[in-house]
Amino acid sequence: MLLCGGRRSINPSEISSRILAADRVFESYPEIDSVHVSTPWDYEGAYLALEQALTDFTEPFDGVFGLSDTLALAAYDYGVTQGLLHDDSLIVGINGDPLAMTAVWNGVMTATVA
Repeated sequence: MLLCGGRRSINPSEISSRILAADRVFESYPEIDSVHVSTPWDYEGAYLALEQALTDFTEPFDGVFGLSDTLALAAYDYGVTQGLLHDDSLIVGINGDPLAMTAVWNGVMTATVA
């Protein structure tokens, strides 16, 4: 599973609450392997960060969890172009924004959480 967005820090008070929440959930499911790519919060910056971080990845991800809908869509687009997603990979973002709701409707994203 690809976790996309935010930045990690040595100081826990500087880590995004969304990353901390995702970490807590994934701790409950040790069978889920996850890769976190720190990205800026904008689409273009995220896409570039994914390009840089995932150049050596060849194994497709079963899912993407974007810490925002924009990041989920950037990860989806990058994953599709690089063959890093299965046809049935789950794509989930956070915010419930209209672009994501349209992507859910069109079958591109699995869900968005408001």
